Amino acid sequence: MRNTYLLLLLAGMLAAAEKQINFELAAGSDVTFEVTDISGRKVMELNKGIMSAGKHTIELETGNLEAGIYFYTMRAGNFVKTRQLVVR
Repeated sequence: MRNTYLLLLLAGMLAAAEKQINFELAAGSDVTFEVTDISGRKVMELNKGIMSAGKHTIELETGNLEAGIYFYTMRAGNFVKTRQLVVR
């Protein structure tokens, strides 16, 4: 059976110091999130460890980041997905 992972969305106001990322796991997996700036420099990493199947929400603390465009990458098992993050 093929595992499917779904990165749902980035929620919250762009000016907020915390961004919520909602996602769903089809099976338990080791989950990590990495945030990079526009030049590809890693500015944050969250290792959430093994998470169970189902819907989850994590919070990214962005208050210490300068205003700009960033990218966050979710890794769960073989699943890798990158999305844009705007900090104002």
